[in-house]
Amino acid sequence: MIPIRRLPEETHFKKVSGPSVKDPNVIDHELWTPCSPGDRGAVPMSFIDIPTDKLMKPLLSMRNMEAALRSTKPSVGEADLIKHKKFAEEYGQEG
Repeated sequence: MIPIRRLPEETHFKKVSGPSVKDPNVIDHELWTPCSPGDRGAVPMSFIDIPTDKLMKPLLSMRNMEAALRSTKPSVGEADLIKHKKFAEEYGQEG
């Protein structure tokens, strides 16, 4: 979700080609993606100025994954893991 959450902060977009939002089998040459103000073809605008079917899905990077891993808390607590292990030892099957 990190790339999606950053969209409101983006100030410049440029046109790119990629799979159509409506039909991924068709290449759309009129998609918009966030870019640096100094990029060739950069246009100052907000993501709300772009029709939803023309906004290219933000790409997920390894940096995004690492940030998510650093900020995500475990969904199961240590006490629950101990209970599960005890249950598996008492009632579980080997192998």
